[in-house]
Amino acid sequence: GLIADIQPPDEETRLAIVQAKAREQQIKIDPEVAQLIADRAQDNVRELEGFLNRVAAYASLTRSPITISGATLAVDALTPPNPTSTPSPETIIEGVASYFTVPLASLSGPSRAKPIAEARHVAMYLLREDAQLPLKQIGRLLGNRDHSTVIHGCRKVSTRFNTSKGRQQLTEIQAFIRSPR
Repeated sequence: GLIADIQPPDEETRLAIVQAKAREQQIKIDPEVAQLIADRAQDNVRELEGFLNRVAAYASLTRSPITISGATLAVDALTPPNPTSTPSPETIIEGVASYFTVPLASLSGPSRAKPIAEARHVAMYLLREDAQLPLKQIGRLLGNRDHSTVIHGCRKVSTRFNTSKGRQQLTEIQAFIRSPR
């Protein structure tokens, strides 16, 4: 069979698609609004159409013309504030230490005291799941631990976070790490 490499459309193509779809659907939009949609929807044509439809629906519901401010409100509802805001490994480790109120140095230290080990395991889990770090690097960051120790810590936390209460705590920890301190 034929193998075709399909890339996302570039900015100029996205802008042309938005304008063509707007004409096709008889939606009157300013060039700034078309540019906003083209800038925000970067993956595929379906996403561009969805953003255009959302902007048109918003204008229709508010009984107002399509403006840049209205389009921004409509588009912001579809895009997360900052999808690439994965915290750095250092931020995760500092956040976990702060959340569990344990000294930062103890996470990479030899202590096996329950509160410290628990915080260290959570840090391992978040470094693995959120930061997507390799096991060896996680072990290095947390006191030169072996990759099997990191796997064990991640499994313990994964089991603990498998309940609704655990998932809620995980969300709380992640929000705490991302919040400015």
